[in-house]
Amino acid sequence: MPMALRLPLRVRTAARPVAWVHRGVTLGALAGLTGAIGEVLLLQPGRRAAGAAVLAAAMVLAGFAWRGFREPVLAAAATGPATRTGVRSQAWRLAGVGGALLLTGASVVAWGADPDAVFGLQGWLWLAAMALLVAACARWDPAASRAPDPGPAWTRAEAAGFVALIALALFTYCWQLDTIPWRFHWDELIAHREALTFAAGPGMSLFTTTWDGTGLPSLPFAFVGGVMRLAGPGLGGERLGVALIGALTVIPLYGLARLIAGRTAALLAGFAWTTSAVAIHYSRISIVNMTTAFAWAVCFYFLLRGLQSRRPGDWTWAGLAAGLSMCTYYGTRLLPFVLAAFVVYLAVFHRATLRGRWGHLALLPVGFVAGFGPLLGYFWRYPAMWAGRGVSQLNVPPAIPTTWDGWLADGRILAPLAQANFLGLSVLPANDGCYWAPFLLPAQAVLLLLGAGVLIARWRQPGAFLILLWAGGILLVGGTLVGGHFVPAFNHWTPAFPAFFLALALPPALWLRALRQTSLPAWRVGAVGVAGGMLALAAANGYMYLVTYPPTVPVPDSLIAAQGRFLAGLGPQAQARFVGDSWQPYERDMAATLAPTVPAGDLLNPSRALPRPGDPAHDLVFVFYPDQAAYLPVVQEYYPGGQPAPVTIPGGTAVAESYRVPAASALARHGVLLTLTSGQAGPPLWQGQVPTAGVPPEGIAVRYPVTATWSGLLYVADPAPLRLEVTGSAGARLWVEDAPVGAGETLTVDPGWVPFRLEARLTGPAALHLRMQQGQGTVQEVPATSLWPQAPDAGLAVTFASATPPGRIDPFIGASRLGTADSPALVGIIPELLRRDPDFVPLGPRTGGGTPLRWDGEVYAEGGTYTMALRTDARARLHIDGATVLDLCANVAPPPQIPRFAPYPWHEAPVTLSRGWRMVAIDFDATGYNNGLEWAWTRPGGVREIVPPSRLRHDSTTAPGHGNPAPGCPAR
Repeated sequence: MPMALRLPLRVRTAARPVAWVHRGVTLGALAGLTGAIGEVLLLQPGRRAAGAAVLAAAMVLAGFAWRGFREPVLAAAATGPATRTGVRSQAWRLAGVGGALLLTGASVVAWGADPDAVFGLQGWLWLAAMALLVAACARWDPAASRAPDPGPAWTRAEAAGFVALIALALFTYCWQLDTIPWRFHWDELIAHREALTFAAGPGMSLFTTTWDGTGLPSLPFAFVGGVMRLAGPGLGGERLGVALIGALTVIPLYGLARLIAGRTAALLAGFAWTTSAVAIHYSRISIVNMTTAFAWAVCFYFLLRGLQSRRPGDWTWAGLAAGLSMCTYYGTRLLPFVLAAFVVYLAVFHRATLRGRWGHLALLPVGFVAGFGPLLGYFWRYPAMWAGRGVSQLNVPPAIPTTWDGWLADGRILAPLAQANFLGLSVLPANDGCYWAPFLLPAQAVLLLLGAGVLIARWRQPGAFLILLWAGGILLVGGTLVGGHFVPAFNHWTPAFPAFFLALALPPALWLRALRQTSLPAWRVGAVGVAGGMLALAAANGYMYLVTYPPTVPVPDSLIAAQGRFLAGLGPQAQARFVGDSWQPYERDMAATLAPTVPAGDLLNPSRALPRPGDPAHDLVFVFYPDQAAYLPVVQEYYPGGQPAPVTIPGGTAVAESYRVPAASALARHGVLLTLTSGQAGPPLWQGQVPTAGVPPEGIAVRYPVTATWSGLLYVADPAPLRLEVTGSAGARLWVEDAPVGAGETLTVDPGWVPFRLEARLTGPAALHLRMQQGQGTVQEVPATSLWPQAPDAGLAVTFASATPPGRIDPFIGASRLGTADSPALVGIIPELLRRDPDFVPLGPRTGGGTPLRWDGEVYAEGGTYTMALRTDARARLHIDGATVLDLCANVAPPPQIPRFAPYPWHEAPVTLSRGWRMVAIDFDATGYNNGLEWAWTRPGGVREIVPPSRLRHDSTTAPGHGNPAPGCPAR
């Protein structure tokens, strides 16, 4: 009888080809080879249609090769109905479920009574509802609770590998968060601000939405803010919260793959998750999208586990995870529809599986409501916030077409988007501003498509259908139906990331399973090959992400990162100023994220804010973007001997120039200019810098009597009335902005640097002191750090149309903002300017009204042809030696939407000048929006610069505003 049984088997086996018996090995290998050929064709722009067709054939081959393998979850789920517990125990548990629903309802009511509470009573009721529900459902079915856990039995080797995967994920996702990725998305700055609400207080409600009305729940930022309290407020601390969640997603992903395809698939999926650049990247950039991937993976793990285990607690945990996911990224609002579709699928195709489990299934929505908690009340009150953002970004009308033409119209819109998504797997980089590489490496993309073919072929099995529904739903809605101008937008794919990596792991896992049925030696060789391939893919991902990827990030998208990285590298011992109103300004949120200890800001009006007040504790660092490079020679003239250095991005491209001046060198530049004369015509007896006004030169023999003149700039920090007094010499005379100052006279001057001159006839050694008082403050000697040496006639005289003050002296002309309080365009903007430029000094007079201005004086030319240039959004005119060189008095005011001064064009004209001092005048009418004015030239040698202070002077014997013609362009 045994011989009779064995003989037909031998005959049947011999009659069929070995390749057909082991089709999982041969067809699987053929599918892989076909997919590789298709991917090579897909990477060639002219052969992409052929490549897509070959890849589709590879998917069919993969589905046919491994369609015979059944999921353990399906076999176990069909074993029969669940057992029942005792009537009394069941009554208590049902009461617990009902109590959990009542507590959830009470939390919603409590939220309505106090929606602004950070946690409040609603939070405690929410926690109590979830705890009661878990307790009520734990070990509800004693027989099921005593049954082994679903899936293969755990071994020590597998447990060790699982722990190693978690450790590897924590390393790859959390190592060097401050520097990898080098570039960061603008959303990270917003996320940092949101997280600081919880890290630094006072916090916002955990059960509301935030982020500029996008409907994004606030709860994830509470977690990120809590992590920041431990890890610090910088970029690394901000990124750590989401990076931890991304790393720990390997746990539910491993469990899901283990339930669906066994240990090998779980190990391969987990390893791919821990080493693939795209998953690591989107977990490292601190946007909370990846929190949804974690929540969905947990939900689906317990859902499939519940089908197999018959334990009510698994269904409860699935529901709670689904409800809690509503507090994450708003892409999770697709989840209720996915769960509903899956339940309908089970009811239609697996009625036997659900037999006796309808009560368990009811725990899914109960857990969902309990996990949703008080946030349900928020969306009940503000229903437009639920789907408003998605509907606003729909690529097609928000209605199902009712005509064939309607379907065709939608198809013409969506087909190119679907094609872009397909190419985004391995060919096109993301278009979401977060990532500049394809989703996967080409080899990984082939495995993903083969895995998709397997899932499609096995769609009748619950796990396969759930993964297809998961990935397909996200790709359809988040990838295709919304945000068409961002496609492919991988940030919209994030909820389905685990599904992609699970599918990717199926082909090698199933191929090894088929190979195991041939012979153990063959399986060992295949296992070594698969392991080597996965390690090679991990190394390729690492090399791509750390070496080849950073230089591919577009330069404009790297500028903010370059700015932040540069500031972080300066350290707290430096203060930085970004000179001029560049198109890429200083980003305050970026500095708070990357370099919170570095004082930094814009320098919007260099001609009014240079030089910098003395600061012994900080080096001075000036940064010049290319559109503001003309200011570099001016800064070098103020601070010679500084250290220039490029500001670069990965790949070595310089995006800006920096100029660092050590604090000691900067302080040495402060003081006043002292000139000693005999009182008669002729060259001075001595001229040089001294620390402060009234101090004689050190180490110089002075032959008295002499006339001593101390001249320079005095820094006035605020617009309060100013009084200056001189002690130690009764005959000393004082001028401020070329106007004599009487004893006890109160001065009205603009904030910033104010020119002064102190003159005394000395018959012997004397100690003069220049003392100042602002407002009701104390009288004190002017410190050296508030003084700067300058000749009495340096700079250009400024005349205002207003009577008070009559004018001032400006060292050069270079400013981006008028900044007067009565400027209609700047009402309410001054506070924002002060946030950008902490030392903002207005170009216009502090008293307002004087919008027409004139600069008068002389400019020194070396001889030759100069190209004069003016940049302004207002009306202006340049005269040299009485001739009009540039006439912009016909300028039309630009629209106020232009946010920066730098985009305004330069107006240029050549002029030939002989060597020597030439008369110059510039008229200006503030008829624009920013009302800035910059005067630059290109010298005969080709050097372009803002006309420097050393080339400008004025008549110091006449006070500004006296005797000059009326400023501004002529009336029209």
